[in-house]
Amino acid sequence: MEVQEAYDNLENLIAQGFITFEFSYNGLRGVLKSLSDKEYKTLYLYTDESDKIESIYYRLALSTYMMNGTNFLENRNNRIPELIDFYKKLPAVFTGQLIEYIEDLHIKYLDSVDCLEGFCYTKRSRFLWKALNNNLLVNANMYGIPGIENLGLSNIQENWIVVNKSLDQEEDYATQLNLSLIIASSLNGKGAKSISSKYESNKAEIDTYREEVIKYGWDKKRLEEQDKSEAWAAPLRTKEDLIHELNRQMTGVKDKHDLFMDKWYEQKIKKAEEAKNAIIKSQEEFKKKMLELPIDDSEGSKPISNADMEAKFKGKNVYSGAARSTESYATEDQQEKFLSVISKKIIRPENNQR
Repeated sequence: MEVQEAYDNLENLIAQGFITFEFSYNGLRGVLKSLSDKEYKTLYLYTDESDKIESIYYRLALSTYMMNGTNFLENRNNRIPELIDFYKKLPAVFTGQLIEYIEDLHIKYLDSVDCLEGFCYTKRSRFLWKALNNNLLVNANMYGIPGIENLGLSNIQENWIVVNKSLDQEEDYATQLNLSLIIASSLNGKGAKSISSKYESNKAEIDTYREEVIKYGWDKKRLEEQDKSEAWAAPLRTKEDLIHELNRQMTGVKDKHDLFMDKWYEQKIKKAEEAKNAIIKSQEEFKKKMLELPIDDSEGSKPISNADMEAKFKGKNVYSGAARSTESYATEDQQEKFLSVISKKIIRPENNQR
C-alpha cells in the first residue's frame, strides 16, 4: 500500500472511525464499513466461536453502514436482529462475496495502521487535531453522519490522541522556553545562547527523524539497520530507540544476541550432560569387568610358622636370584634372621589380617 493511500485511510479511521466499501445487487445499494478491534470483541460477545454460520451473519450486521440510503449506525444495537434476518434471506453465494469484501477492508485497515506513526507527525494530522478541538466526540457534527459517536473509540484513535497530546506538550515547552530565554538573555546572554543552541540542535535531530518517518510511514532507516545487523541489539541513539527497546523487552521479543546467548547456554548444558554420561558409562563398564573376573577361593594370607616356611621354600630361589634356603645357614640364629627378612617382604603383618 502506498503511504499517501494509507494516510487517507487513517484520516477516515481517526475522524469517522472506519473505512467503507460500496456494493450493489439487484437494485440494492449498500455500504459496508471496516470493524475496529473493539467491534471484533463485541462480535465475540454476540456469538459463539464454534457457530461459524451465525458468526458470519453477526459480522455482516455489524459491518453494515448504509442500505438504500438508510443509516444503520443510529440505534444499531436494536437493528442487529433486523439485519441478520435480511442477510439470511440473501443467496449464499452473494453472502460469501460480502464476506470477502469485509476481509479486504480488514486487510486495508491493518496495512494502514502500520503507517500510524508517520501520519501522526504530518501537518494534516495536526490540522485534524486542531479542527476536532482535541475531542473526537464532535466528529459526528463535523462529518454530518449521525450514529458515529455510538461506535466508541478504537485503539487507532486512542493512540492518535496520546501522540497529539504529547506533541502539544512539546509546543508548550518550546513556547515557555523561548519566553524564559528572552528574560535570561538580559541577565546572562552567553548562557542563554548556549541553552538555545543545545535546544535547537536536539530539535533539529528530532525533526529530521520525523521527516523520515513521515516519508515512509514508519522508521525505515532504523529497520534497515536492524536487518543489516541481522537483528543484533542496535545501539540506542535517540529517545525513540530507547522506547522501542523497552517495548521489545517488555513484550519478551528476543533479538539475535538473546538467541545467541540462549544457544550458548544450551551448548554448555549439553556438554556437561555428555561429560556426566561418559563418566557414568565408564564406571558401569569397569564394574561389569570386575564382576566378570574369576573369584579366588583361597583364604586370606596369614603369618606362617618356621616349619611351613622351610617346606614352602625348600629348594627354591627366594632372594636376589641366589639359591638361598633355610638349609644354607649353619646356625638357627642365621635361619631366624633370614625368615624375618623374608616375612617382611611377602607376609602380611598381624595388624593387616582380615
